[in-house]
Amino acid sequence: MISQRSIKLGLLPALMHVLIVGHAFGAPLTQAQQAALIQRFAPLIKTSFDDGSYESLGPANWDWFASRSTLVWKYNSHACVPYGESPNSTTQGTEDFWPDGDVVVDFEDPKNAGLSPISNILSQACADLRTVGSCPHEANTFPDPRYALHMDHGEDHAGEAWTDVIHQGHGIYAHLEQVPGSSIVNIEYTIVWAYNGVFCDYHEGDITSVVVDYDSNADLLVRAMYSVHGYGVQEFDVSHAADSTNAFVSGQAAVDGTGGTYLAVKLNFPKSAVYSKGGTHFGPSDPYLYLIQDPVTHRYEHVAVFAEHGGHELWPNTSGSVTDATKHTGDGLSFIPEKVQSLGSVAAPAPDSLPLVYLNGFFGSDPASLALHRTWFWPMGRKSNPYAIPEPRFSDGDLYDSTTSIGWPPNPYALGVYSVVYVSNDPCWGGALGGEMFFTNGATQFDGTQAKPFPNPDIADSFVTPGGTIMIQKGVYATVTIAPVSTVKYTRGLVLNRPAILKAIGGAVVLGGKMLNNSPSCSTP
Repeated sequence: MISQRSIKLGLLPALMHVLIVGHAFGAPLTQAQQAALIQRFAPLIKTSFDDGSYESLGPANWDWFASRSTLVWKYNSHACVPYGESPNSTTQGTEDFWPDGDVVVDFEDPKNAGLSPISNILSQACADLRTVGSCPHEANTFPDPRYALHMDHGEDHAGEAWTDVIHQGHGIYAHLEQVPGSSIVNIEYTIVWAYNGVFCDYHEGDITSVVVDYDSNADLLVRAMYSVHGYGVQEFDVSHAADSTNAFVSGQAAVDGTGGTYLAVKLNFPKSAVYSKGGTHFGPSDPYLYLIQDPVTHRYEHVAVFAEHGGHELWPNTSGSVTDATKHTGDGLSFIPEKVQSLGSVAAPAPDSLPLVYLNGFFGSDPASLALHRTWFWPMGRKSNPYAIPEPRFSDGDLYDSTTSIGWPPNPYALGVYSVVYVSNDPCWGGALGGEMFFTNGATQFDGTQAKPFPNPDIADSFVTPGGTIMIQKGVYATVTIAPVSTVKYTRGLVLNRPAILKAIGGAVVLGGKMLNNSPSCSTP
């Protein structure tokens, strides 16, 4: 038997999955469905401690950045210049010289107080990628007026307050598209940073992204993709992990106590499920990534991203390298944003973020606008984009290459995969003693099979497909609110997020009881 008193279905998780599960194949997602998916898979953002300091160059909303900047054109970027040889003798960068380019409009100038960056940036001549084809240009060329944004004050390089980033999603955006002819939904998460502070690569404005793919039929993530430094690419077929282990992903909490250390599942991948590409300066990460537990649904489906200190490129874990890049240890401020701003789709873009996506130039003094990155997904194919943007104008490595070893688009989950999963009674996950959770970090490999069962029902619920069966080994599974242990804060207990059948194996199963016996081998974090 299974004690029904402990099976909970929270209202928010229930709504989220009623919106998505059972979605008709090929039917357009509603705005509510898109918003639910964007928030559901928001990444765990882990900044890094390096050179004796935490991350001081934070994210910012695009319009916050633009309103503190001067729009120029005929901009010319510079190669690395040793200190003292730049025009103002104050920088060592590539794209932070000032002035550079011809001033179009200074949004901080009092005489321009009534001008909005939203309407005035794209209204400039040949500034909008969507209409630039009508601008005068030579045959077989694409108009490039070299627009860029220079911040007016160095103190704004710090970006917005971290509390606004965490709670309001300032500087954090998502672009969602359904992949035509497939059950796959592609979601790009982009962080806009105010400044890149890496030696010999200083520039105003910084854009970093991670991409996840969701199988709407299986209601599971199927792929995670990372693009670093404009040429390094690393992709993981989440549906083909070799095995998994439990883990703590540690980090610092914000001043208000938000974020910090999270429970996670570490997915280990065989070579056949990973694709990496980059130049001689790129060393890919080891083949594993983390799925982080959601504090509301208890499911493990937020990918972790480890941001370089000052440079902000996003990695799947602490390993991997690029020549002269800063550390990405992930031991700084760590959080899952409570809000992510939607950029809409190619067919229906969000009107309040159009310049960030479609400026025909640099958003800042180095990164191109989002539509000029190869991480931006065009449902009709990048080469068939509706604005005839030529391939040489795009930057970054190609995440949507059908010729790689794992191909594109990712294959949906095979029929029967994760339709039946097994759960063992692991006291290191379920026990409650004195208000503390006892936990063995990475002690046991699991994949949901009978031979390697999941260690608790929460993880099983994170992988079982809709209508599948969770086979639970006899025993008592604690549902208990855990007092803070170190910086880990969460609530234990099964929250069913999709239709599933629970079956007990070998005797009674109690969900919501108190486990009295803890294994002496278990240890607190």
